[in-house]
Amino acid sequence: MGEVPQWLEDSDVRDGIRALVKMERCLEEQRHLGLEADNMCRWFGYELAAIHVALRQSESEFSHHQNSLS
Repeated sequence: MGEVPQWLEDSDVRDGIRALVKMERCLEEQRHLGLEADNMCRWFGYELAAIHVALRQSESEFSHHQNSLS
């Protein structure tokens, strides 16, 4: 019979493997959260730009309306 693999025989090796897998999952989640944060910032920027456009249009329409009353 062959030699027993360390991961099967040694609980420290198994713990190390679990820790490595957990760390990899955390790094993957961190990357996903970073992408999500970028998407949220981009969306917020689009919304803010739309608000600025709406405010400028409102001011322009208000001024035009005021001038037509004079």
